[in-house]
Amino acid sequence: MVRAGPRERLEALEDELAQLAAHMNAAMARWLAYASLGGAGDSSRERSQIVVHVDAAALAAAATGRCELENGPVIAAETARRLACDAATFTITEQDGVPLSAGRKTRTVPLALRRALEARDDGCCQWPGCTNRRYLDAHHRRHWARGGQTSLDNLILFCWAHHRLVHEGGYTIEHNTDGGVRFRNRHGIAVPSIPRPPPGNADALREQSRQAGLKITEKTNRNGTGERMDLGMTVDVLVAITGCA
Repeated sequence: MVRAGPRERLEALEDELAQLAAHMNAAMARWLAYASLGGAGDSSRERSQIVVHVDAAALAAAATGRCELENGPVIAAETARRLACDAATFTITEQDGVPLSAGRKTRTVPLALRRALEARDDGCCQWPGCTNRRYLDAHHRRHWARGGQTSLDNLILFCWAHHRLVHEGGYTIEHNTDGGVRFRNRHGIAVPSIPRPPPGNADALREQSRQAGLKITEKTNRNGTGERMDLGMTVDVLVAITGCA
């Protein structure tokens, strides 16, 4: 076995960091494109599009069938269900893989219903303690592909992160005794009901700091001495800690 020296490890790490930076730049570009096309919480504008091809049987149940991004990789059926919760859809009827007819493009959640949902849920993610008011999805509690109605009673607002938890993460939603909703993970453990924190107040923060004898300046949250990180030393220390070479 040939062990790489510090220089080779440093070069390899630099290559990985360069690749990571490229991926981050691409992700930021996609995020900005989404916002510029109306995805930043404005339900009245058309969103950027991700085209998913999925067979009806795979979407409705745990059945085999096509489920993939257009010109892209295969995705999990549950991911397709999440994307289809709040999306534009159209149906293509096929026989032996040959398209026979195509339906009209429709939104799974009509604009008027989406606005009513935002008014009911105060335009905020309904996960306990979440304060996200942007990049929200209308989630079908019982998915429309499985017979659920696209109605106000069957919809709830989630931010992207918590919408993913409900689908791919296996969390469930149920009614609680006070008329609200409660969430459980795949092991049946309930998510604590945490109230949203009150909005921040700069004047109140200054007063609390004054009473505590704290003085906030431009250096209050400054960390380090401003020196550049020694990447080679960092790699050597990580290698020594992990025992990898």
